[in-house]
Amino acid sequence: IGAGTNDPICPASETEELSALLEKAGADVQVHWESFGHQLTRTEIEAAEKWYRAKF
Repeated sequence: IGAGTNDPICPASETEELSALLEKAGADVQVHWESFGHQLTRTEIEAAEKWYRAKF
């Protein structure tokens, strides 16, 4: 999950709740926090690429 600590649309608490729900359902969850809002950042893309290459 890519998330922003300053996101006005999806607060950190909602990201944490989603993470917990997915883990409870058996998912292997990793949260990548950025100090930004609701935009996609280059470092999020790089983290997603790194995760994808490690998994597949």
